[in-house]
Amino acid sequence: MPAEEPTGRVFGYGISRASWVMLGVLALAVALIAGESLLVATPDTWPEERVMGLALIALILGGVLLPVPALDILWWLRGRVVVGPDGLHWRAWGAWQSREWAQIIAIGRPTSTARRTDDTRLHVITEDGYEFIYGYQLREADEAVEAMVTWAGLPEREQVGPYLFHCRTGTSEQVAARAAEHFDTGGHDPWDFWASRARGL
Repeated sequence: MPAEEPTGRVFGYGISRASWVMLGVLALAVALIAGESLLVATPDTWPEERVMGLALIALILGGVLLPVPALDILWWLRGRVVVGPDGLHWRAWGAWQSREWAQIIAIGRPTSTARRTDDTRLHVITEDGYEFIYGYQLREADEAVEAMVTWAGLPEREQVGPYLFHCRTGTSEQVAARAAEHFDTGGHDPWDFWASRARGL
């Protein structure tokens, strides 16, 4: 892991439209509750039951509407993918992870026909390991993968389920076998809307 911020082309994460909508709904609801309360009575004359009721409503709304935006904001603040001459670097919420280009034998990404709620991880297959890079809301994800493929020298392509893998010459069969162990190639995950945000942590 690099001791300092790696150098190269940096790809960050965005905040989804759904998160903006949820934050907007929450802000509007809080504004309506506060506005109605101020019109009915002044804070000095609020009964304790009313204050507790408003606090409970705000807590419930926050519990329902804040988790997804909170995850997106954390990725926006902390998540980075850096493609540089010395290798591939990425950071989730913790420390940087790094792999030299010579170690990487394949990079996998969702195909263009994959549904938005499908698994959005980028798969990084190395000679002795298997890594994931969080892919949901990764800005310029196609350009990031193309840069990885160019630097790592991965001319072959192998389709495995909903993923397209760019492979080192002569490794397609090995990549297909290893990749098939890491996701369901035929089923549907009903929890994938949440799983796509949690995978790769």
